[in-house]
Amino acid sequence: MALPVTHNTLPEAVARIEARIEEVYVLLMTKVIIKPELPKFLNINQAVEYCNSIGYKISKSKMYKLCARGDIPHVKASGSLIFEASELMKFINNQLKIQI
Repeated sequence: MALPVTHNTLPEAVARIEARIEEVYVLLMTKVIIKPELPKFLNINQAVEYCNSIGYKISKSKMYKLCARGDIPHVKASGSLIFEASELMKFINNQLKIQI
């Protein structure tokens, strides 16, 4: 419970408020992750980059292995792996839930 603020304690109260505001600012600036606008379809490089940017750390070789096992939704077009962004996000969300 906060102490009542009087004329004599006002400078100290303002200093405490400023310190708390600074703490909140630092938290916000370190926790904010700006997610780039995703195209509807991603190639393997874009998919790996996106996964890593949102906290699901994966290498390109691991992505290939998951695709080969059929664990990650993808299609193969003209010899390239293509990922639908919405399906990739569902996969990542499921993986992150399993790890928690």
